[in-house]
Amino acid sequence: MFLANVQNFYSKYIGSWPKELTDQLELSVDSPEHPIFHPEKTLDAHIDEVVRRALSRPESELHFAAILHDITKSGWCSPLWSGRIGSMKTLPEGEYWQNFEHPKQAVEFSKLPAIQDWMVSHNVDIDIVTTIVDNHMKMKNYLAGVKGEVGGMSEKKCKAFKDTFSEKVWEMMYFFSTVCDNMQINFSYHTK
Repeated sequence: MFLANVQNFYSKYIGSWPKELTDQLELSVDSPEHPIFHPEKTLDAHIDEVVRRALSRPESELHFAAILHDITKSGWCSPLWSGRIGSMKTLPEGEYWQNFEHPKQAVEFSKLPAIQDWMVSHNVDIDIVTTIVDNHMKMKNYLAGVKGEVGGMSEKKCKAFKDTFSEKVWEMMYFFSTVCDNMQINFSYHTK
């Protein structure tokens, strides 16, 4: 049904598991990821790896953010729109599907009644989950700015961005972006 780590997540949070989530996970299968930034190659494998890393911590909000952060990245989401959003991009290293709006779309997906009910049934702080999901790409710009990389936020914007969040939420967002959703560090993807 699911790759190993998503299966572990499923076993942990099975109560009222929404059909909408299963459908979206199925749409992620074989959706090509950016060949330079994603050695796991496909969206389903990426979500599976992010879930594995998130499950290393006890906070259920990190677990739910992991399963939901890229849930609409394939461009398909019949509960929210018809057709496919985004476009196929080609690099010398390979092709990938690009959907710039996926963080906002994933937040909208997280607001579906079945998804909300499921999170509530597991006592998850929905606001923390949606904050992580909504900001996971902005965190990449923040981290690039902190490192002084081209395309990163300016020092002033970095400070303003960080000051927007409570210490608890910031710590979870930082962990999510530097560990869970960072495919450039310590990559060892396993499906078994």
